[in-house]
Amino acid sequence: MWHLKSIRAKNLCSFLEMDYSPKQGEATLIFGNNLDNDSQNSNGSGKSALIEAIAIALTGEPLRKVNVDEIINDTQDEAAICAILSNDALESQLTINRKLSRKQPQAIQVLLQTGPYDTDVEEIVQATVADYNKYILDQLGLSKDDIFANFILTARKYKSFLASSDKEKKEIINRFSNGVLVDQSIEALQSDMVPVQEELNGAEKQVATCIGRVDAMATEIEKAINESEERRLNNESRIKNWEDLIASKRADIRLAKDNITGIEVSLDGLDVLDEDMQKIEKSDVDALEALTTIEERFKSNNLALTTDYRREMTVLQTQVQSAKENVSTLNQSISALRKALETAENDYSITSKDLQSQKADTAHQIEQCDKRLNDLTVEVKELQHAENELETKQKSKKREIANIENQLAGVIVCPKCKHEFVLNAQIDIQETRQTLKSLQKILSQIDKDIASNETEYNKVVAEGKEQRLLEAELNQKQRAIDQDIEDAEKKIQAVRRDFQQCERDIEDANSHLTEIQNKVARIRKRIFDEVFEIIDEAYKRQEGQIKSLETEIETLKGSIASYEKAIKDAKEVSEEDILQSLKKSQEEYRQELQCAEDKKNEVEGRLNELKSQEQTFIEFKTYLANTKINAIAQITNEFLETIGSDIRVALSGYTILKSGKVRDKISVSLLRDGVDCGSFEKFSAGERVRVELASILSMNQLTNMNCEDGKGLDLLIADEVLDSADEQGLASVFKALNKTQLTSLVVSHGLTNEGYPNKITIVKQNGVSSIYANQDTN
Repeated sequence: MWHLKSIRAKNLCSFLEMDYSPKQGEATLIFGNNLDNDSQNSNGSGKSALIEAIAIALTGEPLRKVNVDEIINDTQDEAAICAILSNDALESQLTINRKLSRKQPQAIQVLLQTGPYDTDVEEIVQATVADYNKYILDQLGLSKDDIFANFILTARKYKSFLASSDKEKKEIINRFSNGVLVDQSIEALQSDMVPVQEELNGAEKQVATCIGRVDAMATEIEKAINESEERRLNNESRIKNWEDLIASKRADIRLAKDNITGIEVSLDGLDVLDEDMQKIEKSDVDALEALTTIEERFKSNNLALTTDYRREMTVLQTQVQSAKENVSTLNQSISALRKALETAENDYSITSKDLQSQKADTAHQIEQCDKRLNDLTVEVKELQHAENELETKQKSKKREIANIENQLAGVIVCPKCKHEFVLNAQIDIQETRQTLKSLQKILSQIDKDIASNETEYNKVVAEGKEQRLLEAELNQKQRAIDQDIEDAEKKIQAVRRDFQQCERDIEDANSHLTEIQNKVARIRKRIFDEVFEIIDEAYKRQEGQIKSLETEIETLKGSIASYEKAIKDAKEVSEEDILQSLKKSQEEYRQELQCAEDKKNEVEGRLNELKSQEQTFIEFKTYLANTKINAIAQITNEFLETIGSDIRVALSGYTILKSGKVRDKISVSLLRDGVDCGSFEKFSAGERVRVELASILSMNQLTNMNCEDGKGLDLLIADEVLDSADEQGLASVFKALNKTQLTSLVVSHGLTNEGYPNKITIVKQNGVSSIYANQDTN
C-alpha cells in the first residue's frame, strides 16, 4: 500500500513555502487561525490549501472548481507541488512534481525509484498531463472518483453512502463489484434481443394468420363435404354464409381489441400501483401500516398477497414478547446472582485473607518448630559426643586409679617405727596416695558430669518429642487450613459458575431475541418483495393476455382472408371445382403454416438463448453486488463496535424474484439491540457522526481491498465532513481512527484544540500561511 510521506508546495494559495510530513498510522487534527481577520477565526487560514496540494498532486485537479490563477499565490506567477509516496510491499517510491503557471500549461515530472541507489530511479515519460495523471492513479490502483469519494472527503464533493439515494448507492456498489462491466454485457444482450423479439413477434403473427386460414379452410371443406345437394348447388347461400362468418369474426376482432384496451387500462393501473408501492417502501411507514395500505390497494386492483403476514407478525410479536420476558427474568436472576457473587466474593476475600494469615502463622510456627528440632538434634549430637568423651575419660581415670591402687596394695608397715614402704623404692607412698585421692575426686566429678549430661540428654530428647508432636499438630492444622481454603474456593467457584452460566443464558436469550427481531425487521422487505413480484406477475399475465388476444386477432384476420378468398373463388370457379379449390387452398395454407412455425421456432430459440445469457449475467451481477453489500455492512459494524457505538447497520441487497426479475433496491436500516430505529436522518448529530465515520472507514478499507496486491492508499482526509461532532464526539473519532492505524487528517473548524496531542495549526499572518506542529499560536 502507498503511504504519503511528505507534501511540499511553493506559492500555493496563501503559502509561500509548505513542507508537511503526515504522522504515519495516526490521526492528525488540523486547526486554523487567521490572525489577519479575527472575525474569520479559522476560516481563510490556509487549511484547505494543504488539502488542495494533496488532491492536485494525486489527481492533477483541485478540489474546488477554480481556475489555476486562483490556486497560485497572488504575488507570484508560478506554483509548485511535490508529493513523495512510498510503498514497502512494492519496495518503491513515487515522486510527483507539478508546476502550475498563469501563462503556461501544467508541467509534471514523475520519478519511480525501485531500489536504494540513485541508479534505481526512473523518470516516467508520458505524452500528456492527462496520461501522467492516469499513470499515477494506475500506480495507486485507484480512480479519481475513488480518491474524492473515499480518501479525500470534503463537504463539496463527499456524498454519504448511508444518506445517498438508492440510485447513488447502486452506482457505488456497481463500482465496487465491477457491476458496470456486467451491465454493459447485459445492455449489449438486450440490444441484440430487440430485433430478435421484433422478428419473433412478426413470426408469431404470421403463424396465427396461417392457423386462421388453415382452420377456416378445414371448416369449409367439412361443410362442403357434408352439406346437402341443395346446399351444395346454392352458391349464393354459401357466399352469404361466408359473409356472415366474416362479419362475425370482425365482431370478434372488435371485442378482442376492446378487451386489449381494457387490459391496457389495467396495466396503467398497475404502473400507478407500482409507483405508489415504491413510494411507500421508501417512506418510514412501519410494516403493519404499510401492509394495511397494500391490502387496500391490492383489493382495488383485484390482487392479493399469498402470505399471511399479519399472522406471521402476530406470532413473531408473541415470540418477541416471550423472548423479552425471558431476558427480563434472566436479568433479574443475574442481578440477584451478582449480589450473591459480590457477597460471596467479599466473604471469600475476608475468609481467604484470614485463612491465608492463619496458614502463614502456622507455616511460621512449623518453621520455628523445624528450626528448634534442628537445634535439638544438634544438641543431642553434642550431648552424645560429650557423653562419649566423658565415658572415655572415666575409663581412663578408672584405669589410672586401679593402677595406683595396685601400687599401694603392697605397702609394708614397720612394726616399730610404723614407716610404710613398698618394694619399689622409687614410689612415694604419700604422694601416690595424694594422686589417688585427686584421681578419685576427678572420677567423681566425671561421674557427676555423666549423670548431668544424661539428664540434659533426656531433657533434650523429651523436648524433641514434644516438638515433633507440636509439628504434627501444626501440620494437621495446616492441612485443615488448606482444606478450608479449598472449600472456600470451591464455594466461590460454584457461585461464579452460576453467574457465568446466567451470563451465557442471557447472551443466548439476547441472540434469540435479536434473531426474532431481525425476522420482524425483514418482514417489511419480504412484504415488498412479494408486492413487486405479484405486480410483476400480474403485469406479465396481462401482457400475455394482450399477446394472446393479438394472436387471436391475427387468427381471425387469417380466417377472414380465407373466407374472402373462398368467396372470390366461389364467384369465379364452377360449382364442381369449389371443393377442389378449397382443398388446394388448405394445402397451400398448411405449407405456409409449417414455414411460419419453423421460422418462429428458430427465432424463439435464438431469443431464449439470449435470455438465458441475460439471466446468467443478472444472477452474476446480483451475486457480486450482494457480496459487496454484505462486506460494507460487516466492515461498518466492525468499526461501529470499535468506536463503541451500540448502533448497527443492516443493508438489504439485490433480490431475484420468481419471475427472474431483479429487485435492486438497497435498503439501509439502523438497529439498536436488534430493533430497527428508523432512517439515518432520525438519529442525533453525535450518533450520525459515529455511524458516518464507520461508513467512511468501511468504504476506505473496501476500496483498498479492491485494489491489486500491493496497491491502495493509506490516507483519509476529512474536511468539514465530521463537523457536527462535539468535543467529546471528536475525541471518539480520533480514538477510533487511531485504533485503525490509518494515516488520517481531520480538519476542525472549532475554536478549541486542547486535549489531543497530535495536531497541527495553520496560521495566517500578514497574508502568509505557515504550519505549526503540536502547538497553539494565537
